[in-house]
Amino acid sequence: SANGVFLQDVENVGLQWMTIASNGTGIRADNVDHLTVSSSYVRNSSWYGIDARNTSTLVVINSSLTDNGAGNIRGLFDTQRAYSYTITGTELTTGAADNVVLTLLGGGSGSTMNLSTQGNGYTNTLAGSSALKVDWNGTLLTTVDRSLFTMSGGTNNGIVVNNASTSALTTLTVTGTTFKASGDSSTFVRLIGAGPGQVNFSNNDVQFSATNGTGFRTSLGAHSDMTFAGNDFTDSTDGATGILFDSVTGPTSIRIEDNFINFANTGALVDRGIYFSTVNYDSNNVVRLQGAFNNVIRGTTTPFYVPFGSTTGSIIVNGNRVP
Repeated sequence: SANGVFLQDVENVGLQWMTIASNGTGIRADNVDHLTVSSSYVRNSSWYGIDARNTSTLVVINSSLTDNGAGNIRGLFDTQRAYSYTITGTELTTGAADNVVLTLLGGGSGSTMNLSTQGNGYTNTLAGSSALKVDWNGTLLTTVDRSLFTMSGGTNNGIVVNNASTSALTTLTVTGTTFKASGDSSTFVRLIGAGPGQVNFSNNDVQFSATNGTGFRTSLGAHSDMTFAGNDFTDSTDGATGILFDSVTGPTSIRIEDNFINFANTGALVDRGIYFSTVNYDSNNVVRLQGAFNNVIRGTTTPFYVPFGSTTGSIIVNGNRVP
């Protein structure tokens, strides 16, 4: 059939202990108030595993979504409201598409999304695909905790968060999570925010076994607050970057401490530890660096770089205060 399960304009639905296999779409949910999928298998759909449209609350728990042709979970939103999506204890594997994608369309601008994910396994084998991707324009809260990302296609992204709102807050918390990339030019976290951001990236393990990997890459607007603490970044090849700031705008505060960056630096490519490309600031809108504990950075061409005079405060790199 076209849909294994089709839900439209209903309130509360729970699906449990189900196997939904070899359909067009596994579960299609249009304008559903609350959908819970628990202890279920959704696999081998020719389209999406779960295709949710203007579904206010989605909970996926202790389930498995595998080899669904267009991706495992898609959320599309063109109605302005508050949305809440939770994925817990679930395996999500794809070789054909992005894995989990939530997209706010024009009619939904100004909506709020609270995305909470914990204890999941994301596996992507298609080159260029992302495991968890959110495109928003409004208040956005994203939490990723104690999960495993396994990327093998090359040019993969683990987490992509993009918020077009210049005023709404983007909150991203990534904790206790492991990222393993065996394909070239892969990035664990890509965060883009036109407005303010609040970031907590702590106690994560980032492992690259192919060239040109990037751990955390971000561009955020003014009034942002970021913390990077207790993370391990390792690379067994060449050309890696630990933390990359494409653009930072004051006033903003950034705490970086107790991170371990250990790169093999096996060839001619440039390896970078903590790198600020562009800092937008003036005397009234400063970018402040903070850190009470040492960051150990080994095997890099450039352990730390920030444009001269562009920040206040300091962090500790290899026992020395910088800049």
